[in-house]
Amino acid sequence: MNVHSASQQSPYRQTLLDKMPAAGVVAEIGVWKGAFSRNILKVANPRKLFLIDPWICDPEFMIPGDFFDGNSAANQQEMDNIHNGVCRELASDIVEIVRKTSENAASDFSDAFFDWVYIDGNHYYDYVRQDLDLWFPKVKPGGFVTGDDYLWRDKDGSRPVATAIADFLKTTPCPEAVTIGDQFVIRTALAESGE
Repeated sequence: MNVHSASQQSPYRQTLLDKMPAAGVVAEIGVWKGAFSRNILKVANPRKLFLIDPWICDPEFMIPGDFFDGNSAANQQEMDNIHNGVCRELASDIVEIVRKTSENAASDFSDAFFDWVYIDGNHYYDYVRQDLDLWFPKVKPGGFVTGDDYLWRDKDGSRPVATAIADFLKTTPCPEAVTIGDQFVIRTALAESGE
């Protein structure tokens, strides 16, 4: 689930989009109201864009004062309305909306399917790590796993997104991993030539 309002757009997202290959097959994990989805369409001009979000009102993440505290969607009906708005505005031959959790949606796609994936779902460590583990194999050799809120701090001061990425990179060989402000970019290894 995307856990923040579309009004809190990072100035570094544009820089990230400028670096992504145009006309690719792309997935955005965590869509919320589709603000960044519109930017992906405008800047990266994807051949196909899959928007993946369950649009579920989960009480576990609606704690007053927390990152997502229910101020933007206080109940399931409001989440359904947000989903319906995204469908009305963005669904097309190019854009396919997938109303599933990241975990459930990953099995819908074969490995090496996407040119790049943008992860902006649940920001807690276990979820970020799961998203990286699930979606990294879905990206073509030389493609990118990217995402938001690398610098986000939990109430206890920890940085779950950054920690999950660091731990992922300890076990997964990648030729390049960089940050662009609060955005992260991990390049997948090129396919071996077999020679």
